[in-house]
Amino acid sequence: LSAAPATAQLHPGKQQFTGHCIVVATRHGIVAAHMEGVRKFTGRELEQATNKFHRENSLGRGGFGTGYKGQIDGRAVLVMKLNPDTSRQAGERFLREVTVLTRADHRHIVQLIGYNAEARCIVYEALPGGNLEDRLATETGRKSLRQKDRLRIAAEVAEALVFLHRLDYPILHQDVKPANVMLDDDLISKLGGVGLAKFLPVNDSSIWGTVGYIDPLLLRTGKYGPQSDVYGLGLVVLQLLTGEKVNKVLEYAKFGLEGVLEHLDKEVTWKDKIVRDVAELALRCRDKANRPDLETVVLPALQILAKDTALDLDQDGAPPPRQAAGGAGGGRGGGRGGHAGGRGAGHGAGEDARRATPANAPKKATSMFSFFWGSGRK
Repeated sequence: LSAAPATAQLHPGKQQFTGHCIVVATRHGIVAAHMEGVRKFTGRELEQATNKFHRENSLGRGGFGTGYKGQIDGRAVLVMKLNPDTSRQAGERFLREVTVLTRADHRHIVQLIGYNAEARCIVYEALPGGNLEDRLATETGRKSLRQKDRLRIAAEVAEALVFLHRLDYPILHQDVKPANVMLDDDLISKLGGVGLAKFLPVNDSSIWGTVGYIDPLLLRTGKYGPQSDVYGLGLVVLQLLTGEKVNKVLEYAKFGLEGVLEHLDKEVTWKDKIVRDVAELALRCRDKANRPDLETVVLPALQILAKDTALDLDQDGAPPPRQAAGGAGGGRGGGRGGHAGGRGAGHGAGEDARRATPANAPKKATSMFSFFWGSGRK
């Protein structure tokens, strides 16, 4: 069974199968719902989990609603309490969209645990490593992420987006940013906030998003497409390179490739050729006229760069075991299947490691990825 499209209609008095969901509807609204592998929580359970949605458990308010940390059956969870929807079919629409989200089952996507339609709450797994935005912030006092971790995370986010875009009923993330990239104890990333845009009220025609991450093309056309997720991914990659907030990254990007290379995170030992290619790719993700395709260009390029970094000397100077290059399996299921490639695919580059600072950053080089987009940069 496949997930029901957002336009599916629920007929009063009938029990219907909508993908992973069994819904019973009456003329008075939804009376029952069951989703395979997804739990329907009671309002009391969610109140107990969040201490009645106490402000001390609040993780902040966004365009969709307010997030709360909590505990359910001894497991850390994130409860997203969505903004009110007063439209006539709000309840039915909520269940349809949750059904679609059950298809977003991938190792690099935060797992959907359950929901409560009446309270408009969605429950996700909580990862112990926090989010990427906090991890990159220097004031956290944590040890800085190494280059190989940063590039691997970039490839993992791209893999998650490709998976979402290739579902039978594609999901556009619409808010790709470091705060929505969650980390586990091993720094493996999972993309959060997936599908929340689907829960905006049907009469909400405003252009929404996080300031700094809104695609200029979206502002011009008013239409959100896969390429706007590419734009957000490009900014995430630039933040991984610089360790800076998005407002500073946007300033650096105004000066092109050299503007980014001059502001690389000084806490990281960068491999010059690889970091140049990554920066160029990230900047192209912001290109209005010639933005690269996510599946055929961005993802394979990031996987190759991440693999090259992992196969080279690690950031502490000790050579890791050499392994044959090759990809790992993609998603765990859903839609037309997960994208092959896993956390890396490609070949070893063997670049010498040295610190890339304004004084020694490379000034002229031909991109090793010019074959992905044709003629290379001008």
